[in-house]
Amino acid sequence: MNTKATEPILPHHLSHIAAALADPTRAEMITVMMDGRAYSTTALSVHVNIAPSTASHHLAVLTSANLVESVRSGRHTYHRLAGPEVAVIVESLAVFGSRKPPEPRMSKRARLLRPGRTCYDHLAGQLGVALRRGLESRNWLRQIEDRYELSSDGERRLRELGVNWQAPALSRRCFARACLDWTERVPHIGGTLGAALFACFVERKWIANGPVPRQVELTPLGQEAWVAEWGLALPTNFDEALR
Repeated sequence: MNTKATEPILPHHLSHIAAALADPTRAEMITVMMDGRAYSTTALSVHVNIAPSTASHHLAVLTSANLVESVRSGRHTYHRLAGPEVAVIVESLAVFGSRKPPEPRMSKRARLLRPGRTCYDHLAGQLGVALRRGLESRNWLRQIEDRYELSSDGERRLRELGVNWQAPALSRRCFARACLDWTERVPHIGGTLGAALFACFVERKWIANGPVPRQVELTPLGQEAWVAEWGLALPTNFDEALR
């Protein structure tokens, strides 16, 4: 997925990716994998209600387009997004495909995911946007074009709060991408910093998985820490959105 700046974008590259995502079943499989986890063929087939043999065919198409990769664990094979760049593509397409205000035509799935969800390995939805706005309001974070950077005070305070963005697994990525949010139409924090923030919340058990793929929820402990320890505000109408 990484393309050098000097390398031309060829039409057949775009058409190959577009064709892979054009099928509704493959698009649904991709959205399931947007939580950053690896799934077996059988698990994916259950999520999208198709036979495992059909799921294998769709996975082959997605893999040939470099959107999905396979990993082996013992005798088992699992499938996941080929990298965070794929999540950026999918989230951007979701925004582009639904430019009108979300409330009048928001699907049931979108309503479930809007309060909080994963965008690959970072926090998105109302929680993700509230986190970004909260850090900006405290002058810990500032936007520069399509990216964010931490202020010296923000860097110090986040380190004190236990956020580790220097983990080896995160070192090769963009530090803090302004990732346009699919449901909120404004950016949340992606990249290394977004992943580190989310990992910190999960480690402290402030966030738990919801009942549908990609959905996440603040635990009672997380709601308390979100306000008291981090000084962040819960999103407007957040309680109503969870109902």
